[in-house]
Amino acid sequence: MSDGLQVLDVVVRYAGAPAPAVDGVDLTVPTGEVVALLGPSGCGKSSLLRAVAGLEPLAGGDVAWDGVSVAGVPVHRRGFGLLFQDGQLFAHRDVAGNVAYGMPTPVRRDRAARDARVAELLDLVGLPGTQRRDVATLSGGERQRVALARALAPRPRLLLLDEPLSALDRALRERLALDLREVLTATGTTALFVTHDQDEAFAVADRVAVMDAGRLLQVAAPAALWARPASRRVAQFLGYEAFVDVPSPGADAPAAVRALVDAARAAGVALLPAGGLLALAAGAFVVAPGAADGVVVGTVRVLRSRRGRTEVVVDVDGVGRVSALAPAGWTCAPGADVALHADAAAVAGLPG
Repeated sequence: MSDGLQVLDVVVRYAGAPAPAVDGVDLTVPTGEVVALLGPSGCGKSSLLRAVAGLEPLAGGDVAWDGVSVAGVPVHRRGFGLLFQDGQLFAHRDVAGNVAYGMPTPVRRDRAARDARVAELLDLVGLPGTQRRDVATLSGGERQRVALARALAPRPRLLLLDEPLSALDRALRERLALDLREVLTATGTTALFVTHDQDEAFAVADRVAVMDAGRLLQVAAPAALWARPASRRVAQFLGYEAFVDVPSPGADAPAAVRALVDAARAAGVALLPAGGLLALAAGAFVVAPGAADGVVVGTVRVLRSRRGRTEVVVDVDGVGRVSALAPAGWTCAPGADVALHADAAAVAGLPG
């Protein structure tokens, strides 16, 4: 018998919509695994999560736990926890009161057990000793930590998280994503995590499921997904910015394309035969300052600093406009030609 969550050919429709919000999705989340639903706004990921929770009716398919359908089970009896973008804390309760609210009634009525569980959960989410704080005094990140503790309080068999970090600033999101991963791992929580942010998905999840237009395009571990996108659409969403045809053996090709192919082969990147594509992410080319002769020449268009590194937007013959990487602080006038080396770490092969 299958364990954990099974989503079986699920369809979700909204009245008046020209197409299903979720269109025949199959997905499994084994017990103890964290799966992220990743995709652009409107792709159906939140609709799928709500269907799993029981908040949206199924127009087709089934949702099961351990092989037993829960499609006819009310939301509050599924044993699933929910955490949304706004933690929806109770303003009239302090931190401890909010966390305790999520506990089963017998635990809430046992003061010693309740207090011990509250303290355990607040330690787990990084807020020890905050039991008596008014939730109005909490920062956005602290509020989401309390909401997470409340969602974990009843030990749900599945935790459903819908963009729980998206209302926070980027630096805080990045820190809390790592903390969220630690909490889910420490508690062995099975989770389905909705996000539009690739970095969040890769930081939190064991596997990432990419959705678009209601369909599931690819499911893989983060490293495998990045290295082997199943299609151009998946690669584009992941941030690959240019696509180059794989040349036939012996065919005449621009120097930049030959350099990319040679670098990928030397690194053991699986290349597709002629007719496939090389997908290039930022950093597929690296500036080689001071090189007398570059393997590839690019014309600088824009320089920009991003997270402590220098990105150089260059035009490369046979490839187009791409983002190359340069040493921090490196500078060059727009319009100048620069030597570039290909870096296979930012190259993937995919079908044409």
